[in-house]
Amino acid sequence: MSSPEETPQIEFSVRLTENEIARASDELSFRWRWFLIPGIATSVAGIAGIFIMGPEWLGETFAVTTAGLCLICFAALMPKILIRKSIRQFRSSPALQEEAHYEIFDDRLIVTSRLARTELRWETLLKAQETASYVFLYLGPVVAYVIPVACLTPTQVSQFRELVKIRVPKTVSQVKR
Repeated sequence: MSSPEETPQIEFSVRLTENEIARASDELSFRWRWFLIPGIATSVAGIAGIFIMGPEWLGETFAVTTAGLCLICFAALMPKILIRKSIRQFRSSPALQEEAHYEIFDDRLIVTSRLARTELRWETLLKAQETASYVFLYLGPVVAYVIPVACLTPTQVSQFRELVKIRVPKTVSQVKR
């Protein structure tokens, strides 16, 4: 518990929206789109094989073309599926839709909303991940606090990122500095 005279190092409030959840999910997810170029190349190779190898290789070229088309579909659909899943989870949790007030201390953080109050020691966090627009503080493998960097002042952003880097053992940054 924080004593009445203790002041947080950083203090801010966040109210997440579906759009932010979608953007955060897209920023954080594996770059499925990287499968597009190999998919296109594989499909072209399969189609070219029909003309180069002749009809006797039709089965193999069909398999190669199909594999390429599967990669293309995978690359195009997977990001959309993951974003829809994230939004569905957001919609199903009233607590996530509430405004959350964060108080960041050197040894802990306190998250308060209309529905709950949570006090976490930094050691509780499994890992942290930074992107250009968000900081994710993971309580478990797939459960995280999503903090939009836009909710912080530039000074708070640098303080917060430094504190996270020091206090959370596994901090992964995708931010180019």
